[in-house]
Amino acid sequence: MKTLDRYILKSFLVPFLATFFIILFVLVMQALWLVFDNLAGKGISVEIVLKFLWYTTLIVAPQALPIGVLLSSIMTLGSLSENYEFAAAKSAGVSLQRMVRPIVFLAIFLSGINFLFLNYVYPYAMLKQLNMKVNIKKKQPAIALVAGSFNTEIPNFQIKFKEKYGEEDNLLKEVMIYDLSSKKGNNKIITAKRGEILSEEGSRYMTLVLKNGYYFEHHLKNGASFKEREKMPASYADFEKYTINIDISSFSNDDLEEEKYKTNYNMLSLAQLKDTLPTLKQNYDAFVNSRAKNLFLSIDVEDLHQYPDSLKNKDLSLDILENFELKEKRNILSTATSKLERTINNNKTNKDTLKNKRKYLNLYDIEFYNRVAFSLSCLLLFFIGAPLGSIIRKGGMGLPMILAIAIYVLYFFSNTFGRNLAEESSLTAITGSWLSVFLMLPLAITLTVRATKDKGLINLESIIHPFTNFILYFTKKRNTFVLYEYNVPLGKKANLYREQLNEVENHKLIKFIKNYHQYGYTKEFRQVAINILSEREGQNIKLLKETGQLENLVYKEVLKKVKEFKIAAKAVLFFWLGIIIINSLILVNIGFLGFFLLFLLLIIHTALLISVHGIYQRLNQSMGNKLTQNPLLFYTLGILLFFTVYYFSLNEIKEKLKTIT
Repeated sequence: MKTLDRYILKSFLVPFLATFFIILFVLVMQALWLVFDNLAGKGISVEIVLKFLWYTTLIVAPQALPIGVLLSSIMTLGSLSENYEFAAAKSAGVSLQRMVRPIVFLAIFLSGINFLFLNYVYPYAMLKQLNMKVNIKKKQPAIALVAGSFNTEIPNFQIKFKEKYGEEDNLLKEVMIYDLSSKKGNNKIITAKRGEILSEEGSRYMTLVLKNGYYFEHHLKNGASFKEREKMPASYADFEKYTINIDISSFSNDDLEEEKYKTNYNMLSLAQLKDTLPTLKQNYDAFVNSRAKNLFLSIDVEDLHQYPDSLKNKDLSLDILENFELKEKRNILSTATSKLERTINNNKTNKDTLKNKRKYLNLYDIEFYNRVAFSLSCLLLFFIGAPLGSIIRKGGMGLPMILAIAIYVLYFFSNTFGRNLAEESSLTAITGSWLSVFLMLPLAITLTVRATKDKGLINLESIIHPFTNFILYFTKKRNTFVLYEYNVPLGKKANLYREQLNEVENHKLIKFIKNYHQYGYTKEFRQVAINILSEREGQNIKLLKETGQLENLVYKEVLKKVKEFKIAAKAVLFFWLGIIIINSLILVNIGFLGFFLLFLLLIIHTALLISVHGIYQRLNQSMGNKLTQNPLLFYTLGILLFFTVYYFSLNEIKEKLKTIT
């Protein structure tokens, strides 16, 4: 290995290891904070807690690795550019590609490590951690109860409630309990408006106190005849307070490392997922086929056969109902209506089941493709971070940290967004899993090309140019104002202007001619002044004109920039109005397309706003920094209320133009 390669690798590895472990620590602490209430005060040994943290570390490591690569690549390349080491290398004939070659190989190696980690270590850690979570919850059954569905973990009881609240999450709303202790099915049902779970650590009982409810029980003996069952003997009562003691001693003996769940989609390797998916797809297809067959049979569809002409009854009407009597028509319509209603109800009943089965299959399908896509994140984010660092030329933990967080949030958001769409079958599993790569790859290619050609991050002028041309096309007829003219036709006021200017000295006449626009004079007034000056001895108008004494060149240049600012601002105003309209339509619920258009318009609007602010700053410099616009205020109000920014900016420019002489 050459000295240059060792130096580049050392420059990369030091910040990489530091940032990787810092980010890993942050992610582990975040995961620990989410489950802290489930671990604290539950009689769990330190060994189990440490094992739980170890499994959490293994799970979040594949996320920390690409963040570390991204941040360290920006820091390393930014530091090398900031210290002019790239410039020195280029002067020695070493290209950027040659400089970063060892880090590229390292990024490929880290992507391979990430793939192996996701395929072997991550499933193992998920299996261990999830089973440990379930077993820890069983140490405190109140924690294991989940709102919105029947909880069947507690023996002999099925408990459902709408909401769990309170400081200790032990207060329940709208409780329903099936008492199955009699082993005769759900013959005993208890409902209550509110409930409270009381249990002490180490106790074999969990006490459930119900308030303001009802108690219902069927009284059926074993071997009861049909007539006895038909009488439906039952008891019914309401209560203000009802206490149930539930035996939970079976939970206290559970091994915290017992593995009951082993086939979840995130607990399987790629090979296991590949073997599991065909079976899941066959089961799903079989369910769909059975529902289709049931639908076919329920509507009594029969095969149609073509009869010979000799067998056709020529007296039958083409309108089928017209061939029956009124009573028969009613029977036919009634039967058809009832069948349709029954079919529709069956479809509605099975809709959620079908959706859940499809979603369950999608989870396995997405996990298979996402493992491969996410393992390439190290390489992808490197080709974003490395050229970005060389372009911004800034090392350290300041700006690189902000950029790295912003880029990873964008990557993680697009990855999660794609997975969610694929989970709901809005996208295919492979498209949803690779969506973040498809979105970020053009950015990586663009940044790499620009860094290789030693170009800046983005040329905002090239972005705004098409929009300004569009605005100019419609406004060019109105923007034909010429500031300085020398053959203006004289009107009725010419004699009055001559009387006013005849006694004015030459240097004052030149001042009026030069700054007439600032003083509020007309072109006719200026032309009269030029005529008087040309009639006086010793004044050569042609010479004065050529030497620029009759024109305010600074003012002329400022007016050009004002015009440029107005055109660019109108382009921004156009997109700002588009954002307002789309945002109003979103309130009427136009769906995903509306949000996508709003997001696209916001990006264009922000880019144009940055360009307009650049034009505004150049205008300010040409005016001698007389404008007092606050950049933070400009951007903040510009995104939300650009019309206000545009109005106040124009007023200030008009006032300051009068002071240019």
